[in-house]
Amino acid sequence: MTSQKRPSSIDDALKMLDEALLKQQLPNLSPLLNEELNSAVAGTMDAVAGKVSSVSETVGVLKTKLSDTLSETMGEVGLSEMKDLQEGLQQAKDLGLEFSKELGQELNKKIQENPWPIIGGIAIGAAAFGFLLGQRSSKS
Repeated sequence: MTSQKRPSSIDDALKMLDEALLKQQLPNLSPLLNEELNSAVAGTMDAVAGKVSSVSETVGVLKTKLSDTLSETMGEVGLSEMKDLQEGLQQAKDLGLEFSKELGQELNKKIQENPWPIIGGIAIGAAAFGFLLGQRSSKS
């Protein structure tokens, strides 16, 4: 025999109803959304991994160039070396901006092609977050 907690107010009754609905709906939604979410996440992760390796290589080249420039300027810094250093830093900044734009465009494209896994993931995350917050407030 399960002990039923009686709600003391309408708010408590609504919370209990939400919890019951969430417990009934989550198992039904999970198998449907899981495959779509895994597919979307895998595609996004592949795109991000490619971009990260490209940026990593570029950063390595820039690091070598900057290191060489700094080692040459340890004694007396000349105007041309400072310009080289500024150009290297500007290139690094530009590459970072370009990478973030490309990543944003790639993610936007994936979301535009198939938004349902993202919507489902957000819905499940929000429901779980709400459930956790509801549990904490009911313990108080």
